[in-house]
Parts: sequence; C-alpha cells; structure tokens
Amino acid sequence: MGQILNVLGRVDFQDNPCDYMDMELNTNETVHLQSNCWRIELSTQEFKEFAEAVCNACEKLKSIKRKI
Repeated sequence: MGQILNVLGRVDFQDNPCDYMDMELNTNETVHLQSNCWRIELSTQEFKEFAEAVCNACEKLKSIKRKI
C-alpha cells in the first residue's frame, strides 16, 4: 500500500449495503477502488483499461436504450 496522492472521486449510495465508493491514486502508481464492503487495487494501466470498458459499456447501453 502506498500513500494517497489524490482522491480521484467519491460516490455516495442510497439504499445499498455499500455506503460509498472511493477512487484513490497512490504513490506506488496504483489506483484503489474501495467502499466499506470491498477494495480493488489496480495498476494505472489496469485502471485505464477498466475505465475504457466502463465508458464503452455506457455508450452501448445508451445505444440499446435509444432503440427501445
């Protein structure tokens, strides 16, 4: 574990066992996605790939919803 360089974002959830999700950039070039329920550690490259997959999935979902 490294020291937190930057909190990239935070999402607060309602009606969910996980109250929040934090994204943190750490000194050892890792990104932590974490909540009070779970924690995922990704390299910066893995995080970029994950973020790209999420954005692509969002665009695909929008496209599907437009057709309905």
